[in-house]
Amino acid sequence: MVHKFEEATKRPYKIKANREFLMMEKVLLSEAVNDKSIHGKDNLAQCPLIGVLGQKRIEIYDDELTYLNDRTKIEFMQLSSEPSRHFVMLAMDSIVYKYDLVSKNLLFQFKTVASKAMILYDKDDKLLCASDKVIRLWDFWDQKEQAPELITACECVLTIDKVFVNKNSKSQKGDKLLVVIVNKNEYALYRGRMDFVRKGNTEDFDNQMITNVEFDDESTCFWLATDRGNLIKINADSGEPMGEPFRVATTVD
Repeated sequence: MVHKFEEATKRPYKIKANREFLMMEKVLLSEAVNDKSIHGKDNLAQCPLIGVLGQKRIEIYDDELTYLNDRTKIEFMQLSSEPSRHFVMLAMDSIVYKYDLVSKNLLFQFKTVASKAMILYDKDDKLLCASDKVIRLWDFWDQKEQAPELITACECVLTIDKVFVNKNSKSQKGDKLLVVIVNKNEYALYRGRMDFVRKGNTEDFDNQMITNVEFDDESTCFWLATDRGNLIKINADSGEPMGEPFRVATTVD
């Protein structure tokens, strides 16, 4: 593999859009760094990589991250949570870009509106993108660096202000995936492939504005955090509050 990499660097115009070369570069460099820092083995000493320092940026596509006008800005960014992945995703102008953090190369890009939220979940294998009214779930291909497959697109019952996913729960497989849409004092719960479960609000709690949502480890309940410093625990199956709201201290001694 090292010798193949060396030969490839001699033909920069042929390897510009070569996915195999990009993955080879990533594997060789990451393995070399990990072996030296973790195991103390310098694999490059006996079989060095030649042509890396003189190699210019390798791109899968010719498209770069470009700003269409002066008001254009990066709307959302998601870093891979899995240590072996090493990638970052950027949402801008209805386009999502995926960059490799090791090689700093653009892996792929695809069009989808993510004006309200962009969230990685299920061990970085899936992506949620939200606009004002529509949520789309995308599934990345295994062992392929190409645009993901659209799982589902759902028009929400609420105008979307904030989106929360149980990405830190044990599992988001199947019906274990919980998505809560928030708008002021209202929320809507979705499960699985954006199957609508119910709407709810904080009318029984003086219409407090919902500012955040957190889920339990087993995806059986979630907490609504309000602008008055209260935590309201909701049963995911019944939608009923579980106990009285818990008052969170506004100051720390």
